[in-house]
Amino acid sequence: MEPVQNFFTALNRYDGRQVETSTEMTANSTSGRDEDGLFYVPPGLVAFLSVIYGSVSVVAVVGNLLVIIVVLTSARMHTVTNYFIANLSISDVMIGCLSIPFQFQAAILQRWDLPDIHRLPLS
Repeated sequence: MEPVQNFFTALNRYDGRQVETSTEMTANSTSGRDEDGLFYVPPGLVAFLSVIYGSVSVVAVVGNLLVIIVVLTSARMHTVTNYFIANLSISDVMIGCLSIPFQFQAAILQRWDLPDIHRLPLS
């Protein structure tokens, strides 16, 4: 966790103030947060994480779609093992489309803002 804090302390806020250092963080309970209690995320980190999460998502979706297309279109690939691999590719496509964007949101905000599904009423 210390390298992440050092990264945040190296970057300045828009108004010229610097993110609190680790010694100030122990003294202040709202360390690294702005006036609304939200975490400050530097624009450079947002851009970096956008590129990383975006490229992982695109590679996962495109690569696994290619596997699915090859298994479905080639007659030689119609085996039980290849159907199993295509099934795994379908699940990877779903993860790339449905999970990675929410993980990106959680990484940027450094908290989970979406509701807990297991705590929602089932009625």
